[in-house]
Amino acid sequence: MLWKRVHEYCIESNSIKVRGFTGIKTIDLGQVIDCFVSQGILARRFNCGSIYLILRNGKVIIMRDVPQPNVYYEIICKGINNALNT
Repeated sequence: MLWKRVHEYCIESNSIKVRGFTGIKTIDLGQVIDCFVSQGILARRFNCGSIYLILRNGKVIIMRDVPQPNVYYEIICKGINNALNT
């Protein structure tokens, strides 16, 4: 419960800002090489899930407990495509 209250994700046209315990971290969508959604049985029932972002440097960023993860996944994919085409 504390994780949900402390972490906030802000998806912008070319980046994702993660606000957490230690401050704000910005992820440039141009650095993301792959992403996917993971949902367990209960998460699917409550329409939430995690979005995994794989970066060029090999790091994996996990956006946990995202409501309607497929909607946000599509937005992120469009942002990645836009970042790669510019």
